[in-house]
Amino acid sequence: MKSGLFRDALLVIAPCAVVLAGFSAISHHQRLVEAGYEVARLETERDALRSEVENRRVRVAHLSSPVRLMGESRDRKLGVDYPIEWNRLASDSDAGRLLFARAEAKAAKTAKAAPKKAPAVKANAAKANAAKAPAAKPKTVAKAAKPRRGDR
Repeated sequence: MKSGLFRDALLVIAPCAVVLAGFSAISHHQRLVEAGYEVARLETERDALRSEVENRRVRVAHLSSPVRLMGESRDRKLGVDYPIEWNRLASDSDAGRLLFARAEAKAAKTAKAAPKKAPAVKANAAKANAAKAPAAKPKTVAKAAKPRRGDR
């Protein structure tokens, strides 16, 4: 073999190029593995945040629930009632049943609170009140919700 400048340079440059290509392949593989771990970490963090968001939505829905708020206002005896427009009634018969149930509950509450009289006096008073008082008009609901096209 003849020695020459080109051959000597080639013998030095070729192994260096192979080593450099090996290092770059290793470096590239290392960056890919790191990126994979980072993606996995971000996915678990995203899943945790999604579940946290869903938990908070459920908590907000529970805390702003009209039923819970009404129960709390009754427990604290605030005297707050929900607006009549919140009633979504399908028909007038549903409205009548709702108002009748409210009237019965109110009558039962006032009957418990009223002082007890002697049975004979109570019967006589009930007859006198029935003769004097005209029949009470039933309450009506402001507006029953109209059925939507999809509900028909």
